[in-house]
Amino acid sequence: MMLAGGWGKLLHDRLPLIVITEIQKYVRMRIEKKWLPLYLATEEFRERRKRKSQMKDVVEDVLFQTNKKKLGVWKQLDSKWITSSKEIIAFRKALLNSVTASQFQRFICLKGDFLENGLLFWQEVHKYKELCHSHCDESTIQNKITAIINCFINSSIPPALQIDIPPEQAEKIIERRRDLGPYVFREAEVS
Repeated sequence: MMLAGGWGKLLHDRLPLIVITEIQKYVRMRIEKKWLPLYLATEEFRERRKRKSQMKDVVEDVLFQTNKKKLGVWKQLDSKWITSSKEIIAFRKALLNSVTASQFQRFICLKGDFLENGLLFWQEVHKYKELCHSHCDESTIQNKITAIINCFINSSIPPALQIDIPPEQAEKIIERRRDLGPYVFREAEVS
């Protein structure tokens, strides 16, 4: 009310832009923190997702007219867990949604030491790749590389390596920090 100038101004004039943006911020936070998670947990949402998934499968089968061989969801290979490319793409899309990513972040923060840092690293690398593809100036891209390395790979806060990658891989990234392409962090991102 103070930002709006009191009840008299509020009733007779339009709200100032700063008040509208402040209201939008609080409404968005309320929706993202309370109402969206409640909706995502409803049976109606699960049914809708299930129907969309079934419809998509039917359309793919009709279009490609092939018997797709269903692979196991997760397979172990050399003590690493892998999944199909379809599931990897779905997981990446989920992480690009800010609400889903924050829910996933809350979930994994309880599961392990570097899992949350790994998610934050992946998100920052994704932003870096978007910068590369948008043809930003080299100094901006180099600053982003330096920020990612200083935060996750060569941190001033012990331990220096804040993500779960082999030290050799971290050294390779530090050596290639002057490369400006979108694939500087490729191996670390995949692992």
